[in-house]
Amino acid sequence: MEFLDVLENNHDLRKRDIVELQSNYLSDLVIFLISEHGFQEKHGTFWKAVFSLGVDVILILTGLAKIYYYIPIFTIFTVLRGRLKTQKAKRKKKYIDF
Repeated sequence: MEFLDVLENNHDLRKRDIVELQSNYLSDLVIFLISEHGFQEKHGTFWKAVFSLGVDVILILTGLAKIYYYIPIFTIFTVLRGRLKTQKAKRKKKYIDF
């Protein structure tokens, strides 16, 4: 509620101030919604894809990726899975877009 009070009382907030307010007041709520109620966050898929791209690069550099012709299968799988989960969350109105 403090977040809404600050927004109502200050009409000349800059984007940086709003982002700071979001991180101070809404981060715990977002973490709770994601972990307990299955909500999806806007940037969650991106960071998972970056991690899986790192795994694919390591496999390519070690030579283990030649088994599957150097196709980044972990990254492709992660992006497709994330896209499907995001679409499902949008249909169920469980998508958080900050």
